[in-house]
Amino acid sequence: MTIISQQNDSVDAICFRHYGGSSMVEKVLEANPGLAARGTILPIGLTLTLPAPDQAKGPDRAEKKTIKLWD
Repeated sequence: MTIISQQNDSVDAICFRHYGGSSMVEKVLEANPGLAARGTILPIGLTLTLPAPDQAKGPDRAEKKTIKLWD
């Protein structure tokens, strides 16, 4: 998916808006080489590639095993 940055957008804000949290920031930066060099606030109209959430699963997004305290 590609999006275009809006006024006062940051990578964190885009991740929160599209993924519901900021755990995808590293994956978005990997998908957009040179993006980190643009600074905290991105220029308006910048085209960004957002990886699909299922392609970006990491240790923090893996399914968690349920622990039972008793049977």
